[in-house]
Amino acid sequence: MIFALLAIAVLCGGGGVRYGLTNLIVQLSALVILAVHGPSFVAFWKAAPFPLRTLVAASLLLPLLQVVPLPPEFWTSIPGRKAILESYKLIGAEES
Repeated sequence: MIFALLAIAVLCGGGGVRYGLTNLIVQLSALVILAVHGPSFVAFWKAAPFPLRTLVAASLLLPLLQVVPLPPEFWTSIPGRKAILESYKLIGAEES
């Protein structure tokens, strides 16, 4: 199945903002393959060394964390927010 995923990745190719849908196809294909071969993944998880498990966990958790909404207190206090608000005032745009 890894060869099928590699073939999908090569055929869809691309990267960056302009290729969002093709990246989505590759990612969803990887998730489908992972779901279909769940027992193999569990066997890998039990046998893999800790650094590799950490890398796999981080790779799976990062996209999930990006869909968690942050409270306004957090994203309004991030560094550089003041400069963004000042630039909005300069161009007369509404802040978001």
